[in-house]
This record gives sequence, C-alpha cells and structure tokens, in this order.
Amino acid sequence: MITKIHKTFTATVAAIFLSSVSMAAVAPITAATFSGSVAGTVTDPVSFTSITVGGQVYSNLEYGTASYTGTLTNQYYYTAGEDPGTNLAALSNNILTDGILNIPRYLSVNFGRAITSEDLIFVTELASNGAGETLALGLIDSSNERISGTAVLFGDVGAGGPGDLFTMNVLRSSGDNDINGVGVQGSGMFLSDFGSPGSTVPYGIYFSNSSENELDPSVVGLATIPEPSSIALVLVFAGVFVIRARRRRC
Repeated sequence: MITKIHKTFTATVAAIFLSSVSMAAVAPITAATFSGSVAGTVTDPVSFTSITVGGQVYSNLEYGTASYTGTLTNQYYYTAGEDPGTNLAALSNNILTDGILNIPRYLSVNFGRAITSEDLIFVTELASNGAGETLALGLIDSSNERISGTAVLFGDVGAGGPGDLFTMNVLRSSGDNDINGVGVQGSGMFLSDFGSPGSTVPYGIYFSNSSENELDPSVVGLATIPEPSSIALVLVFAGVFVIRARRRRC
C-alpha cells in the first residue's frame, strides 16, 4: 500500500513539475471554457475562463490596451448584446465576440507589465469558412515603441487546430452587412518564438505588415503557467496525504 502511494506521489510531483516548465511552440487553442454558453450560434458577449494550448490548461488570463498612432478608421464588430463604442475599445477587453476588422499595420497592444518567458501570448480572430487568417506579430516596449527584429510570421491563427472554438453572429460598426455564422479560432506563442528583443524588456505586441488588411482579432492576452508558490502548495498537500496514509497503514 505504501509503495503504491509513493509511486502515485512521485508521478504526481513529476506531472506537476513537467506541466509547469513545458514551453510549447506556436500552437492553436485546442479547447476552452467560457463565461457563458457557446452552444449553437452565439449572439451575446462571451469571454474565456480558461484556454488549452499545447496540452496545458491556463486559467490565469490577462488582457492589454490597444493603441494606434494616427487615425484608425477600421470598422469593428460586436454582438447584439453589446457595442464597445470604438474600434480600439473592441480590442482592449476580454470579450471574444467583438474586435477590429482588417487590422492595420503597427496597431499595438500593451499589457501594462513586462512579458516573461513563462507568459503565453494568445490571439483570437474571426475564421472565415473554417480557416483563420495570417498572423504576424512583433514586440513593443513599455512606451509602445516597436522592438526592431522581433517580428515573426506565425501563419494562420488556429492553424492545425480542431476547428472553430464556437460560431457567432456579429454586427459591423457601419450598421450594415452583418456577419452570420462566423467562427472564432486562436493560437498562442512564447517570447522564445519571436525574434530576440535583446536587452529591451517587452511589454506587448504589435501587428506587423504581414497581418495588414487580413486579420480580424477579438482578444489579445497573456496566460501564465502556475507560479512556483502554487506548485509548492500542491506538494505540501500531497505530502500531508502521504503522511496520513502512512499513519493509517501503521
């Protein structure tokens, strides 16, 4: 009995440790949980409560603030349940059902803190006919200045994934040409997937020219893996379990 407990405890520790340090390459969001129902065709605002990328589940999600130098005239989209009011506001929240159509080059999203090697950067967008569109990103510093040499072409958003996370009906800010039955897909990447920022600390991302007039993003966020303190807490509880099991055996 004790031998079995030791084996179970060892396997549990190994699984927790490996899941906390594994760094997936650019990969699709393969599963997610949501703030509301996504059954059928979604017509109300909905957000992530967790996402799964590379087999890792992330529930600690953060979102940034979008900005653009110059006048941003791109239309935005939203569901009947809410209207964000402006195109930048549509990309500065956690709402999956609104965003910007045909994103312009150099629009940026700042997360308000330094991005670390343990942060997963994720992006979702509208998927037309089951396929995402071209995603190309670079890194910005705390002042929204682009960090030279960091931009990478990541391919289609959600490429290689299981398909749409859900489908929805959305409105255009122009008030015409509603978009019905469109899908939402997403993918995630780490700092190691970008060009090296050198000594500059990255605080966010910008959409590079390869994304221009193609991508229709809805959220840009950060997801963090379990903190070491959280892992330690799990190990403490696991240790207490082993001690109690020993006492019962004795």
